[in-house]
Amino acid sequence: MKKYTAVLPAIILTIYLCNEVRAKEKYLNNNELPLTGRVTASALRIRSKPGLNGEVISGILKGRRIDVIADSGIKQKISGITSNWYSVKISSDESGYAFGGYIEKAVMQENLPENLSSVMNCPKRIHNSYECAQYIEKRKLPLLHEKVSRNNYSLTIKCLNKKLVSLTDTDHREKAAVDSRYYTFAHYYKHVRQFLIFIQYWEGGSYSLINEYNCEQIEVWEAPVFSPDKKWFICSSVDMISGYMPNGIEIWEKAGKNYKKNFERKLRWGAVNPIWKGNNKIEMTRYDGSPGEYYTFTAELFYTHGKWMLVE
Repeated sequence: MKKYTAVLPAIILTIYLCNEVRAKEKYLNNNELPLTGRVTASALRIRSKPGLNGEVISGILKGRRIDVIADSGIKQKISGITSNWYSVKISSDESGYAFGGYIEKAVMQENLPENLSSVMNCPKRIHNSYECAQYIEKRKLPLLHEKVSRNNYSLTIKCLNKKLVSLTDTDHREKAAVDSRYYTFAHYYKHVRQFLIFIQYWEGGSYSLINEYNCEQIEVWEAPVFSPDKKWFICSSVDMISGYMPNGIEIWEKAGKNYKKNFERKLRWGAVNPIWKGNNKIEMTRYDGSPGEYYTFTAELFYTHGKWMLVE
């Protein structure tokens, strides 16, 4: 038995390495091209021609989308990985060649996440956004009865300057009114003194933030996600099909006791689950595609030189 013990680890290692290579090249079947890929290297270089002697014309960071168009037929071994070079497209007007060993086939997902905001989480049995908002309001109003109250179809907010904001549903009698608005209390952000109100339209919806200091109102696309220092918040709205709501991201900046919009971008893809990585960087999941065949990638926002930059 002893004569096999030294051989066994080598066999296991060989099997592991072979499987790893197959895993890296499982998408390299030319019958599947073109395909949607995801970059696995920290920074994938795009070259003017296949091979390391090609001029570097661009680069794509890890997790980003890359469209693999065709096999160049040129194979190379780089850092222990053997793969072909591929013709790739990284934007509508930019293309080149990339080493296939640092690209994986993007995994397809059927649906977008059901809830984009943690403050709007409801039981799975509730699928209607307005019913979800009513569910949340019934549970939160008793905790804030001195600040927020409801009287039938009206919602009242009390501000610190002794002013009141009264929000009244516009079609509690005529249920078919196309310009209807229903207001429900969604959340109180104590750390920035902001009340979040969900607004249900005849089709789609939005949110309003009411400043507790002065009753100033701003309408935002989604429930805000605040930076650690509370200087910024991001709203990410996803509506890639109906068009009832914006599909994109907006960033608001603190200005005294209020917030003003600093950045807005309409998108062709869905920005989901924005997460602050410090006070000047946001990571999010990019959903690209159409219902039933979404691909997921990484996207980031950076605040640099006085402005926000989106890296898709």
